[in-house]
Amino acid sequence: MRAPILSGLLLRHRGYAVALRACYPTAAESAARVGLRCTCSTAAGLLWRQFDRCGRTTNMKPHLRVAEHADLDVIIGFMGELQALDGPAFDGSALDVGLTRGALQTLVDDASLGRVWVVEVNGEAVGYAILTLGYSLEFHGRDAVIDELYLGEHYRGRGLGTAVLGLIEAACHVLGVRALHLEVERTNVGAQRFYHRTGFQDHDRYLLSKRLDT
Repeated sequence: MRAPILSGLLLRHRGYAVALRACYPTAAESAARVGLRCTCSTAAGLLWRQFDRCGRTTNMKPHLRVAEHADLDVIIGFMGELQALDGPAFDGSALDVGLTRGALQTLVDDASLGRVWVVEVNGEAVGYAILTLGYSLEFHGRDAVIDELYLGEHYRGRGLGTAVLGLIEAACHVLGVRALHLEVERTNVGAQRFYHRTGFQDHDRYLLSKRLDT
């Protein structure tokens, strides 16, 4: 039996449907463009490739929105996903939602401490970024740490990370930051390569941490 002409198929996952409609208003049109008669599995691959080409140029442009209290639950959810990838904190402690919420709220309320951003694509939250501000004699002034940066699984590997870093650096220039730091897991070689490509350098030093009683 001949496979049906592709029609009416839409990938309904996060922002993909919007991006596909922006590139090709109908699935039938996308099939007609290549004269394709295909099965649903082939159709999914076709639409994904169309999304990939279009999304990289127009529909996948990230935006950093300053977080508000209403965003805390979304950010904490992303934090849980990040910890599932990177493992627990340096001392083995798991994510404490109550303490994390309090620390986030303090940072959201006090801009002198840093910034909390929701990373959005087409108005949808796809990750978050946290910048904390400090001061360094070595760098002769204000410095900052990208304390956390996370993008959802389906938004990685598409140039979004590089774009988000560019937005963070632009914000740092406005804030008078002279040096930007971040941490990378020693086992995450891919992330190390990515940050090296974007200009970050390894100091060949160990970062040592100690929790203090308050």
